[in-house]
This record gives sequence, structure tokens and C-alpha cells, in this order.
Amino acid sequence: MISTMTSMDERSAASVTRALLTRPDLYLLARWNWKSALLSAVVRSALFLRSASVQASGAEFCVALAMAGFLGAFAQAYRQVRPRWLACLMASVMPLGLLHACEFAAHRITGAPARAIAVSIVYSVLSSTVTVFLMRRGIWLAGENQTSLAGDLKKIASLVAVPGRRTFFARNVSS
Repeated sequence: MISTMTSMDERSAASVTRALLTRPDLYLLARWNWKSALLSAVVRSALFLRSASVQASGAEFCVALAMAGFLGAFAQAYRQVRPRWLACLMASVMPLGLLHACEFAAHRITGAPARAIAVSIVYSVLSSTVTVFLMRRGIWLAGENQTSLAGDLKKIASLVAVPGRRTFFARNVSS
């Protein structure tokens, strides 16, 4: 039987990092987030189509589709870390370095302009923060806690419909 982090461990950034390093099969592969991968690939390729070329857009779609599912799993692992700002930092900064290194390599080949990569980096930071916010509320999860895409979109719509009801660093509120 695969052991999982205890509720006490889930609050410590060190214990989550340790779990990711010792059990990437459980925390990254088994929880590869197809929702994050698909949304990221579509949005990122559209950004590159707008600011670069069809070739750069296609390369970005492939890189994002391959990498963003792991970024979603990474964010899911850190979603319960306290303090909340540390969860956002860990889910944003650490894995995005890897994503953008791969992205940079792909776009050196396609000749995409630096502004396109800069837009992608800004999108990454914002989307990672939003992803942690959603995952803290049980939305956009993969693996054993997965919910349907339709259910997630309904919950997201209800969050948007009531502005100010929740903030990124607010306590968890059950929906």
C-alpha cells in the first residue's frame, strides 16, 4: 500500500518537498493534472500565435502539454502548505524554472521573440497562483481527489460570480 502524507505533514513545505523528492511516482506521475496541461497548452499556444509564429505556437503547445500536467501536480502537492504565501511561492517559482528552461530551449529553435517568452512567464506566475487558490478549495484536482471538469468550471464560475467572497490567502471555505 502506498503511504501518503499525514495531515500534519501536509502543512509543512519541507515535508511536502521531501515527499515529492522521495515519491515522484505518487506525487507527480499519479497526480499528473490533465486539466492544467490542456488549459495551459491552449492558452500558451494562443499567446505565442499572437506574439510569434505558427511554428512557435505549435512548439509551445507541445512543451506546455508535456510539462503543465506536472506543474499542476506540483501545485496540488503544496496546496495545504502553511503559510499560504509559501504554498504559492513553492508552486510558482520552483517548477516554473524547469518549464521555462524547456520553453526557452524550444523557442531558440523556432526563433520566437523574447517578448513572447516574457508574456509566458507572467502567465505562469499568475496561473500558478490561481491554481493553488482553486486547489485549496478542492477545485482543479487530479488523482484520487479528482473532480469532473464540468464540476470544476461550475465552481469557478460561482467564485467569479461573487467578487470579494474569497481571496487568494483567505482561509478555506467549503463550497
